[in-house]
Amino acid sequence: MSLRAMLAALLLLSVTSLPVRGQATPARRAASQGQTAPRGQVAPTPPEVSAVLTDSLVAGRAVVRFESTDSVLARAVAERLRTQAPLPAIPDTFPWGATVYLPRTEGAIDALLSGRRPEWSAALALPAQGWIVLPAGRGEPTGRRDLIGEVLRHEWAHIGLHQAVGGFRGPRWFIEGYAQWAAGWDTEAAWRLRIALASNDSLSLEGLTLRWPAGRGDAEVAYLVAATVVDYLVEVSGEEALAIFIRRWGETGRFEGALREVYGLSSSRLEQDWARWARERYGWLYVLTRSGAGWGLLAALFFLMALARRRYRKDRMAELRAREIPDAPDWWMETGTSVSMSSGWTPGTTETVSVYPREAAAHQGTVEDSRGPHRPANEDMNDGMEEDR
Repeated sequence: MSLRAMLAALLLLSVTSLPVRGQATPARRAASQGQTAPRGQVAPTPPEVSAVLTDSLVAGRAVVRFESTDSVLARAVAERLRTQAPLPAIPDTFPWGATVYLPRTEGAIDALLSGRRPEWSAALALPAQGWIVLPAGRGEPTGRRDLIGEVLRHEWAHIGLHQAVGGFRGPRWFIEGYAQWAAGWDTEAAWRLRIALASNDSLSLEGLTLRWPAGRGDAEVAYLVAATVVDYLVEVSGEEALAIFIRRWGETGRFEGALREVYGLSSSRLEQDWARWARERYGWLYVLTRSGAGWGLLAALFFLMALARRRYRKDRMAELRAREIPDAPDWWMETGTSVSMSSGWTPGTTETVSVYPREAAAHQGTVEDSRGPHRPANEDMNDGMEEDR
C-alpha cells in the first residue's frame, strides 16, 4: 500500500471517530446508563488558589479545599456532602466529581470566578469546571455555616444536572429552576410570585432566558419563577416524567425537542399553562395568609373593627344612661309632691300624703284616705265626751 493510501485511510478513520452532535459520547452514555464518568474531566485548581487553599478533605465524590483556619467549616461541608440525599430526577451517580472551594480572600475568589461574582450571590457553581465556590466568612472561626444547607445543595444540583445532560446547554430558567427545586425551595415565599405576576407584565420565561436579572430583588423573583415552573411539571406529570425528559435531553442534545417529546409542549405553551396554574395555586388569599404584609393588613382591619365596636358601645351606653331616672331628682324637692303610702293605723287603707318640705317645720301635712279628711284621734274622743255631757 502506498504512503498516500495509508494517509487517506488514517484521515478517514479519524473523521469517522469524531462524535456527531446528538451522538452519545462515553461520558454521555454513562449519564444515560447511570454509570460513573471519569473524574479527569473536573478542571484542575488554579495555582494561585492552591497557594492559598492549602488543605483538602475528600468527601465522597467531591474534594473540599480550604485554608487551615476554616477546618471546622470544611468538615461540616464534607459531612453534608457525604450524608445528603441523591439529587431527584437524575441518576444517583451524579455528580460524579466536584471540587468545593472555601476561599476567604478576595484574590482567591477572583481567581476562581474571573471577576464574575454578583454582589448578592452567596455562592456560585461553575458546572463546566466542576467547581463550587462558597466564600468563607471573615472574622468568624467557623466561617459561613449558613451556606451548608440549601445553598450548597443548590450549587451541587447545578453540577449534577450539567453532567447528567452531557454538558448540553439549556435555558437559564430551567437550569436555575431545577437547582432551586432540588434544593427544596421556600414555598412560603410563593406569595411574592402572585404579586409579581399581577404587577409585572414583562415577566416571562423567554425574558429570563435572554437576560437573567442582575439586581437582588429581581433575581429572587426570577429564581422563584424558575422553581415553580419545575414544580408545576412535577405536579402535573410526576418526577418520573422529569427524569425521562432530562435523559432525553442528554441523549439528543436538544432541550426543546425533548420537551415536546415528553410533555407535548413548547416553551411558550408551557409558560401559558404554568402562569394559569400559578395564579390559581397562589391566589390573593394565599398572599394574605402567607405574607407579612397580608397579616399586617388583617391586623389593621381587626383593629379598626374593634375600635368601631368600642365607639358604638360607648355611644349606646351614653344613650341608655340619659334615659335612666336620677338617684336624687330635683323634682322630689318641689312643693306639693304626693307620695302614696300604706296607713299604719287603718289596715288595708292607702293614704296619700302631700309633702311640703319647705313648710315641714310649721305643718304636719294633710292626711286623706278614700273616706275623706280625718282629724286627729284625740279630737274625735273629745267630741264624743262633749256629746255625752
